[in-house]
Amino acid sequence: QLGSGGFNLERIGKGGYYLLLFVEYGFYFVGLLLTGAVSSATDFARVYMEDPSGFYYIGRATTAIIGAATVYLAYRIGARCFGPTAGYLAALFLAVNSLHISHSHYVTVDVPVTALIALTLYYSVRIAEEGSPKYYLLAGLFGGLATTTKIPAVLVSISIFVAHLMATSGREWKLWRVLFSAPLWWSASIFAVVLVVTNPGIVLHGMGMLESFLSPDAVSGVEVVINESKPNLYLYYLMHSLNSMGWPLYAMCMGGIVYALVIRSPSDIILVSFATVFYLAIILLANETEYYPRYVLPVIFVLAIQGGRITAAILRQTKSGISK
Repeated sequence: QLGSGGFNLERIGKGGYYLLLFVEYGFYFVGLLLTGAVSSATDFARVYMEDPSGFYYIGRATTAIIGAATVYLAYRIGARCFGPTAGYLAALFLAVNSLHISHSHYVTVDVPVTALIALTLYYSVRIAEEGSPKYYLLAGLFGGLATTTKIPAVLVSISIFVAHLMATSGREWKLWRVLFSAPLWWSASIFAVVLVVTNPGIVLHGMGMLESFLSPDAVSGVEVVINESKPNLYLYYLMHSLNSMGWPLYAMCMGGIVYALVIRSPSDIILVSFATVFYLAIILLANETEYYPRYVLPVIFVLAIQGGRITAAILRQTKSGISK
């Protein structure tokens, strides 16, 4: 559709990933053209209609690579925040997560958006640690790409703002300095520019989507719980998260969340605040039919990191006790 000149400006909830696929399919077209398999765009369309498996393989391979990269990002964040052992364990816990494995096979947006959220979280952590303007810009860049890939990812902007609060907390605290900080506004600007350039329909139809999200029926927690047409989503996503890990690992990851709430390091606050708000959002803003287990993947990413962190802490204590 994009190759034929249609941008579908009304479809603003999901995008971004199809721009990457468009580029890849463009290379596929050139490859077929050079080998003589096709001689025109019409032939290329005919290839798709007769046997689309080549397109599917390209898309599935891309998602698989992105899924593997997300495992690496779990390591990077875990190692950066809590030490190398925590990083390796976080990567392991995400690598064996059945929900993440399953959806890393499909040409859908949930694994790519999780990867982009992970990058935003990583650079948010760097903001809290160093406060460098380049990390503000990178967090804004990947936050904008995450949002254009799937609109609920806009909530990752919370991690950028929380990181900004952490970065400025050591200085003489003044509200106007916090809110009107140049790096923060540069981050917000690049976030907005990336979103509008890659998803221009947001300008035309964004307010309509926002109004539908904020309607009384959408934000009523009571409606979500008691509506007979859909399950209790608090338990629905909890059970799917648990099933993707198994009881022992899930208990360890939830223990990591509790431990994070006790320690409350800047990294803990950034990661847990995002995961909490995102989890509540996918529950409270769900309509009658749009709820799927894959929606919780960004939360599972954070759980894997916190699970790796507390497991590493237990291993350190055990090793220390044995040595004594």
